[in-house]
Amino acid sequence: RSSARPDDLLAVTGFMGSARGGLELMTLHLPVSAQAAEYLRQAHRRPRPRLREGRILVEEGVLAAMDISDGLVDDLGKMMAASGLAANLDSWRFPVHPLLRHAFPDRALHLALAGGEEYELLYAAPAPVMERTLARIPDATVIGRVVAGTPGRVRVQDQEGNELQCLEAGWNHLQP
Repeated sequence: RSSARPDDLLAVTGFMGSARGGLELMTLHLPVSAQAAEYLRQAHRRPRPRLREGRILVEEGVLAAMDISDGLVDDLGKMMAASGLAANLDSWRFPVHPLLRHAFPDRALHLALAGGEEYELLYAAPAPVMERTLARIPDATVIGRVVAGTPGRVRVQDQEGNELQCLEAGWNHLQP
C-alpha cells in the first residue's frame, strides 16, 4: 500500500459496486429483472478471489496494490495515506456492470464508489508496468492517477472535470 508514486496510474480488476448492489437488492427486496437479481446476488454471495491476477501484478513489478473490501474510495484513501499521496479518479472510466446500471440507474456510480466486499484488486503502477498488466488482465481498467497532495485524499471527477461529492465513502467497521 505504501509504494505508490506520483503519476502512477490507478487500475482495478473486474466490476465495481456489484456486491453492494446485491446486498441492497436482497435487504431492500427491490424489483429487478431475474437476470440482474441473479448476477447481483452472486456478486455479493460469492466474490471471486483474484489470486491469478495478484500473481500477475507481482510478476510485472507492481509495488502498490490491495483488495477492495471496504469500498473503492475508502480503500484507495488508505493506500494513498500509506503512500503519502493523493489520487484523482475519473468517474466515467469506472467499470460498472450493465446489470448493476439496469437495477440501480441513479445509484450505480455511488455503489461503485462506496460498495465493499468486492475483493477485486486496486493497484498503482507507472505507465509501462500498467501496460503490461493490462495486456495480461483483460478485465482490468485504468480509473485514475496518483498525484501529489493531501495524503489520503481521493478526488472523483466527471468528464468535465467537476468534482463529485462522495458522501458515503465505504464500510466503517467501528460504525454502530
